[in-house]
Amino acid sequence: MLPEIITGLRLNLPFDFLYFEQNFIFLRIVGLSLIILAMIFSYLKFKFSFLDLADDYLYYEEGVVAKVRKKIPYKSITDVQLKRSVLDTIMGWDTIYINTAGQATYELVIKGVSIEHGDMILEILKKKTTSSK
Repeated sequence: MLPEIITGLRLNLPFDFLYFEQNFIFLRIVGLSLIILAMIFSYLKFKFSFLDLADDYLYYEEGVVAKVRKKIPYKSITDVQLKRSVLDTIMGWDTIYINTAGQATYELVIKGVSIEHGDMILEILKKKTTSSK
């Protein structure tokens, strides 16, 4: 009598646990694959980034598939900030924000710069922006 009740309850469930479990494993694999692909893409984007601090302008290029190139004259730079969150400090990264005249948002955001290079870039940009005005 007891096995009939258990099987009766099993048949009355709105979904099959075995089917749910197989889909859940599939969703985990897809989610993990997407996370790994995002990490690889972020790494490649970082590796293909280029910053040149020339005499009169700042030239920045980034991107793996679609390239983004920016050439900003030092005389148009109004603000340079270096921000470091708790996670950035743990990872050893800096984020540099560059604002230009006439822009409501930042003209350029450079992420993933090492702390040593971030401090050096900030000092160079401050010197070049004050000397060009």
